[in-house]
Amino acid sequence: MDYLHRQTHLTQKMRAILMDWLIELAEEYHLHPRTLHLGVALVDKTLACANQGGSSTSSLASSASHTSLETRETPVKTMDTPLKVAEIASDNNPNLKEVTTASPLSVGGESASTSTTTNTITTNATSTTNNTVTTTDSEVMGDDCIIKREMLQCVGCACMLIATKLEEVQTLTPDDFVYMSDQSYTRRQITHMEMSVCTALRFHLQCKTPFSFLERFLRASRISGVYERGHLMGNVIGMARNGSGGDVLEYLCLYLLELGMLVYDLVPRKPSLVAAAAVYLARATLGLKDCTFPMESSSPNTPSSCSMSAALPSLGYWTPTLRYYSGYDLPDLEDTVRRIHAMQYKIESSELKSVYSKYKVEKYGRVSLLTCLNDDDLGF
Repeated sequence: MDYLHRQTHLTQKMRAILMDWLIELAEEYHLHPRTLHLGVALVDKTLACANQGGSSTSSLASSASHTSLETRETPVKTMDTPLKVAEIASDNNPNLKEVTTASPLSVGGESASTSTTTNTITTNATSTTNNTVTTTDSEVMGDDCIIKREMLQCVGCACMLIATKLEEVQTLTPDDFVYMSDQSYTRRQITHMEMSVCTALRFHLQCKTPFSFLERFLRASRISGVYERGHLMGNVIGMARNGSGGDVLEYLCLYLLELGMLVYDLVPRKPSLVAAAAVYLARATLGLKDCTFPMESSSPNTPSSCSMSAALPSLGYWTPTLRYYSGYDLPDLEDTVRRIHAMQYKIESSELKSVYSKYKVEKYGRVSLLTCLNDDDLGF
């Protein structure tokens, strides 16, 4: 799914900015990690449709040429006067008043906004003002699924809207995304982009993400092990719970997976491989190694936990149990682990700090503040 060579208007940096913005939105609106991962996957799948031909592209072109925007649009309210975005937010979601609005996405030094000069949305199609932008189908997404730079954030909004409808109990609305994007797009543009995404993907909207494999790999990771500092791990003890009642290992894996969202080179790779690499790097960061305990470990002469760690043969950060349940050996993980580790190493000084800021609070065990390993300590 290496698509940027076909999306001629986009770059890796633009995609990373969009991913950082989506992560920030997911945290502000308390979306489940599954929703975030699905939204990101839908963005990449949509962008990968560019110039692929076939029924997906032709059906998108047919939809764009025969469907009128006015017939799709459902008014937010039946009112004769324009309705401000703040009023839409307070009526549909009272909590929006308490949330700090995420800044509009800036791509390539320019704000990804439309050329509208009005601060209001007209809900009656017959009473639109001269300042309101009417969007044609080709302006939202081209017949060949090529996305222009100024519409990239709109793709992100549409994909996250679809993801919330599939995964959340209380879904977000197009008006919520108008508010979150600081009116960069109208409700009409977002709903039309949602239809274009569904058409381009032929409504194949569910897919496997790295989060889909995380729980399975974490269970395999907690079977047995020992920390390098000598603290035994096994089942309940191995949960490594912090003061907030959360699982440090799980939070660290989620942190590394969200860092991986910023890395375009991981897009073509199998989601299970990315999840396995995140678990490996999390175990390495925590110093968690597997050990084979001798049968006589319960005898009175059993050494202390510290000496046991030094005496027993270490099998490294990747255990036989993890190899069995993931299907990946250590050499399979190396390149993916190093790419995620490179992002972890530089994220503190990066301009894209949403992931780092999200996971440095006590709620997530402050896992982003953990010391990043050197390349030589990764265990390869």
